[in-house]
Parts: sequence; C-alpha cells; structure tokens
Amino acid sequence: MRRLTKLNINESETKGYLVFEENWYDVFDRLVIYFFFSWVVVLPFLILFDPYRLDTDYDFFYVIVFTIPFLFGIYVIYRKATEKRLFKIITAYNRKKNHEILLEYAITKSYEVYRKSNRCLIFNESTSALNPEYKKSRIFLVEDNLVMYSIVQDRFKLNLPTLTSHLNLKKDLKKLFNTPLTDAKKETCQHIT
Repeated sequence: MRRLTKLNINESETKGYLVFEENWYDVFDRLVIYFFFSWVVVLPFLILFDPYRLDTDYDFFYVIVFTIPFLFGIYVIYRKATEKRLFKIITAYNRKKNHEILLEYAITKSYEVYRKSNRCLIFNESTSALNPEYKKSRIFLVEDNLVMYSIVQDRFKLNLPTLTSHLNLKKDLKKLFNTPLTDAKKETCQHIT
C-alpha cells in the first residue's frame, strides 16, 4: 500500500484532494510518469510531421493510428495529476450510517479493511497474484450527508494512476447511497409532473 503517512483529514476535505506527507519516491515516480507519457504524446507528432518521411500516401492512416497513443498518454497524465482528487457523493445519511454502509460494501467486495476510524476508511485490494504487497487503496472520508473518496495504487516500479476504477467505484457508491423517495419528495415529484 502507498504510504499515506500523516493524512490530514480536515485539510483534505477543505482542499478537495488528499493531503499527506509524500516521500521522495512518490515525487520521483510522478515525474517519471509525466516524462514517459509526455513522449507517448509527442512522439506521434514527430513521426507524423517528419519532413524526411517519403511515403505521404498514408497520412490518414498515420493520423488514426497515432491518435490512440496520443489520447491515452494525455489521459494517463491527467489521471496522474488528479490522482489525489477527492470525488464527492452526497448521501441522505449521517456519518455513522455512511460508515456502516461502506464497511458492508468492503465485506461484500472482499476488501481488506486497512484503516477504520470515525472519519476515514481505507480499503485495500491486492492487484497482483504474484506479489500481494501491490495494492489498490480506496480512501473514504466520511461526514454527515457526504462521502469523499479517492483511489491510489502501489506497484513495483511505476505507480500508474487508476484509469477506470474511480468510475466503477462512483457507480457502486451511487447505488449504495441511493435512498428511496420520502413522502415529501414524492409529493414534489407528483406536483412537477
């Protein structure tokens, strides 16, 4: 698991992203990912606009083929830059009920409960069958009527950001915290229609 040492919950909630003490490896890792995927973004343009390239009959083909790595590189850079961003889910429950719902969710998904405090939950999931030390961590900050979350992962060499896991988690959380309509809301909905 990534070391989330000195996670500041109050500052994280006000700033909207995880605030914790990073070590030199995290900074180096981020710079390496930015550098590598910047080349993934730039290289297609260097090949496409090479003035010494002889065969220009296939320019349309080159544009199509090189668009995929370009878009992928941009997306990875964006996700790495926003990796610590906290996504918000509005709920109709108090902190205790939100806490219970999230713990039940962790049990149903077979996540390891790494941290269980009043305002912060961290669930780990192993991402490698070869080495169980590589984990994907789901961090939840729990408040009244609000759950904030982020996902970070730990790998052997590069800690690539999660590309779609945050979207799947958002969908799951919206299902979990979807509350049935109360009588007042039903009357409002009937009045509108």
